Amino acid sequence: MTAWQLHGSCRFEDPDLFFPTGTSGPALAQTEEAKYVCRRCPVMLQCQKWSLDNGVDEGVWGGLDERERRSILRHRSRGTTPAYATRQPLPRFETCREAYDFMTLDVEGHIEWKGPAQVRIGEERRGRNRIAWEAVHGTPPVGRVQPDCNHSGCVQHLTDQETRNARSAHTAVDLPAAA
Repeated sequence: MTAWQLHGSCRFEDPDLFFPTGTSGPALAQTEEAKYVCRRCPVMLQCQKWSLDNGVDEGVWGGLDERERRSILRHRSRGTTPAYATRQPLPRFETCREAYDFMTLDVEGHIEWKGPAQVRIGEERRGRNRIAWEAVHGTPPVGRVQPDCNHSGCVQHLTDQETRNARSAHTAVDLPAAA
């Protein structure tokens, strides 16, 4: 097992979900259900690349079914790219909390975002900092959300405009008056 596989959303699912039997009816529904799990996965792209590089014939890997992988490999051998292969679907979640729980990992006292910079919450695209803010605080941020530490990918130490304004006001009160 490779390191990226330890972070796959599929590790919490029945493996049979990703290997539907047949190509119609219930098998199509099962394929779509498997792809839904993939679209929420922080390592979807690594999985997709691995399945293509290793010629995996069966199942859903990285959000691609067998037919899609064959098409990509066929285009790859011709030196062309199918249109759908250049557009990677954004992972989709129902709530910010759900996205935060799936896409973050506690690393050395920081909560790091381990997915793409943007995901879909319902039908809306949102960035990782805003998602983290809403998941932790339960309310939308005021203005832009910015990291408040130098740890790469950290979404634990964030400030919104209201927090920055409050800090500035507090600092201004503490400064001695100019003579």
